[in-house]
Amino acid sequence: MIGLDSEKWGDLQGAYGSAYGVPDILRRLYANPTDKDALNDAWSTLCHQSTIYSASVAAAPHLVALTVNLHLKDRLGPLILAGSIAANLKTPPNFIEADEHFDESRRLAIYMLTETIQYGGLVYEDLRYSLAALAAYLGDSKLSQTLFNLDSEIQCPNWGEEIDLLQTGEVSVEK
Repeated sequence: MIGLDSEKWGDLQGAYGSAYGVPDILRRLYANPTDKDALNDAWSTLCHQSTIYSASVAAAPHLVALTVNLHLKDRLGPLILAGSIAANLKTPPNFIEADEHFDESRRLAIYMLTETIQYGGLVYEDLRYSLAALAAYLGDSKLSQTLFNLDSEIQCPNWGEEIDLLQTGEVSVEK
């Protein structure tokens, strides 16, 4: 992993340009992995509107590593963010130093997500996002994207109406 004190972060890119500030966000998460403000900063910098950057791939191993000794449910925020990074990876990572560590963290994330899904007593949204992250780490980005975006509305190709995929009951479109 790229060390948090490494100058290499300045050469990587995040959503707002240079990733020089990413180590500070990661330090905040290492200190308190359930810090919602730090996690929001990580999301906006590393996976802004489902776009990832060179810093995202470099940060993903840290996101996984900081969850190792946490209670099952406390793992979710960083693991789901790391899974979203994996889901949005269009090509294998080609960032020399992050490459190997990303693959190593993928195996650990699969183990931890599986354990959390199995024993964590997750509620609907946590379960859905955990399954999405797991699918991404298992290499099924299409399933992962579907699960991550399940709460989005889509447009019916035949009628042009918006369909809420999570709506319960019958869907009827009258024309």
